[in-house]
Amino acid sequence: MSMEILGGRRSLTLDEQESLFRQGLKDELARATAHITAPVGSEEPHPLLHKMMAMAYRIVMRMPVDATNLDQAVVEKVVPETWSASEKLLLDKVLRLMVSPKSVTPDEAAAALDAIAAPANEVTIRDARVHLLRGYVEAHQRAELSQHPLIEAAGDPISALLNDPLVLEARRPHAATTGKGAPTVESGNRFFARITDVRFSQQIDELVEKVFADNEWQPDGNRTKHMFETFAWLTGDKAMSDCEPEDIRVFSRRMALIPVGFKWGCAVATSGSRPSSSFDPAGGASRQRCTSSLSNNARRGPRAARAGRRIFFQPGRLPVRF
Repeated sequence: MSMEILGGRRSLTLDEQESLFRQGLKDELARATAHITAPVGSEEPHPLLHKMMAMAYRIVMRMPVDATNLDQAVVEKVVPETWSASEKLLLDKVLRLMVSPKSVTPDEAAAALDAIAAPANEVTIRDARVHLLRGYVEAHQRAELSQHPLIEAAGDPISALLNDPLVLEARRPHAATTGKGAPTVESGNRFFARITDVRFSQQIDELVEKVFADNEWQPDGNRTKHMFETFAWLTGDKAMSDCEPEDIRVFSRRMALIPVGFKWGCAVATSGSRPSSSFDPAGGASRQRCTSSLSNNARRGPRAARAGRRIFFQPGRLPVRF
């Protein structure tokens, strides 16, 4: 008596799994890097969107393709507890508008199996869908590396993002950049040569003093200091080594949301603090002045700091483009 199961074997070989994963990686990477290959509007990377998309695909790959509602138990299990409320809200929007369990359909999974001459049945189609979605997750994780110095140094960022050894090296905590005199990335983003626990707000007085001294500016009634305090407030007062170009764009967008006439107080509440309306961030001229000032001052200060010293923005390594 034959034990042949309709549709052939009901498992995928490691080579077949790898082929499906690579297909998903290439297909989604083409979409995730469209801002590089076929830019419409901004050519800037979208690290937060890539983070959301990767997490969304992780979630739907754990759900059946015919699921009509998101399984919140799956969401809670997959999303890290460290995610902020705003990140979770954005993820929810991505899952409602951009990613669903049908992001890879059974027909698409069956076609992918046919392309590699693998058996197509209920079990292998289900598994193929998961491996394609794994590739989608990886595509967005790699797209986040598009401006890493190792990737940029390769010349062709798309081919570099498909180079597994190069991607692995770029992901190492101490991945070195290439090129003469280039610094080493120790942690987090690549814009600082050393990491530090010093918050932006702790750096303001020293930064303002240096800016005025370098430019031989006259006192401006603390307008520049207030601008830096506002930047710290609207961007979460990060550690200096965590600051990056996206923070200036976030600052500009959030400034635009503040209504005209909003009364500003002191950065630190005191018994003698009082509202001040001398600075109107809701005005277009104020936003442009602030973002230009932040962009210019991002290039000031020493390239690195000795242990125990505060760190300024490093010259030429924090470009800002709008």
